[in-house]
Amino acid sequence: MALAEWELFVNRFEKATRGNNTKAIAVGSQHCTSLFADSATVPVALTCYNLVKPKFDLFKEAVIALNSQSGTQGGDVLGFKQLIKSMRAKVDNWQALIKAVYPAGSDTFVALFPKGKTPFNSGTQQNKVDAVGTLIETIGSDASLAAVKALIETFYTNMLATFGTKDTSKETTKTDSTSVETARINMCVEMQGNFGLLTTAFKATPPLAAKYFDEALLRNILQMIFALTLKALTNKNIFKRTFAKPLTQKIK
Repeated sequence: MALAEWELFVNRFEKATRGNNTKAIAVGSQHCTSLFADSATVPVALTCYNLVKPKFDLFKEAVIALNSQSGTQGGDVLGFKQLIKSMRAKVDNWQALIKAVYPAGSDTFVALFPKGKTPFNSGTQQNKVDAVGTLIETIGSDASLAAVKALIETFYTNMLATFGTKDTSKETTKTDSTSVETARINMCVEMQGNFGLLTTAFKATPPLAAKYFDEALLRNILQMIFALTLKALTNKNIFKRTFAKPLTQKIK
């Protein structure tokens, strides 16, 4: 249920860093650094550090891998788009070479380009790839077009390779994204466990446990989330209940 997000017994580290890997790294880094600083003199700090540090390292490595793969994907997609962009000039050249053998308007030329340049210049990316493949098949074993067919086949092979790489990159990025989310949650679970260990160790003086967590950042994130998700109707209901007759409650 939606209300569960604001209950006491939720992992606020996971809630605060959800959807923001940069803040998750900041929160995890501060926690690990502060624990390590006291690890030689405070036994519970060493215990907590050994629990959370491996999970933090795995999360950070997963984020780096995701960022790297996202950049690779962007390059692969851009490479295919540039290839498609260059195809208009390629088709013009193919047509010019074919016209030298079969004049425009001839039965053979019309058979090769029944819809003119439209299939090569419009439609989905897959449609454009298919249009080039169809042209190659239509040329078939025509010896007089062997040279131009070789040019088209070279371009088509490049298209298929780039198109496949683009899709593979997207799939890999999805996998890396899932790994990052799993690693983030695992780190936050350890931080929640450490919160319990540290508050238990310093139960007589709770503020001593505060330095191991970036409370200011966590408060800021959670307050922003609350402000963005709290509905106007909720406010209305709060005041309606507060000032319901008989008037027995006051604003503090």
